[in-house]
Amino acid sequence: MPTPWDHIDHDPTSITAEQRPTIRMRHMSMSCGGGFADRPTGRAFRSVDDANMALIELAMNNDHAMGGVLLEPDPLSLVTGAYHVIIHWGATSDRYHLDTIDYALPGEL
Repeated sequence: MPTPWDHIDHDPTSITAEQRPTIRMRHMSMSCGGGFADRPTGRAFRSVDDANMALIELAMNNDHAMGGVLLEPDPLSLVTGAYHVIIHWGATSDRYHLDTIDYALPGEL
């Protein structure tokens, strides 16, 4: 009969290693008065291609914006090959961009 002090050894090779998310989407809200806020959206991705596809979908879903939508490569991003989306709503603009997650290891990007 097993006791509470017994333990089961698990074979680490039987556990499937899943790549964890290393890229997150951020939202920066900017107003004509000069104020802005930059915060995470809660969306995380495992590849820059998946993240860029989400940004493209975001741009397409907001193509009705009053001042237009701009989708282009992001020269300021820490993520190689990342896009960013700027949506102009008149007096305010929303910028969605990609950033690295703090716990990402250098080889995971």
